[in-house]
Amino acid sequence: MKKIVIAVACAAVLFGAGDDAKRLQDACDGGDTRSCYNLGFSYASGEGIKQDYKKASELYSKA
Repeated sequence: MKKIVIAVACAAVLFGAGDDAKRLQDACDGGDTRSCYNLGFSYASGEGIKQDYKKASELYSKA
């Protein structure tokens, strides 16, 4: 049972992360510098999206 709870929690985090990245990208495109920074951090760390240091650097510069 414990494994099932952990698996469901992990799935929720992984599937929700893509939506978060989309929302952050939309906000960043709208001029929200905090969203640009947070999205850059996500790209740098690979949290929920494929790690991409170049994209992270671009977003940090935009922030």
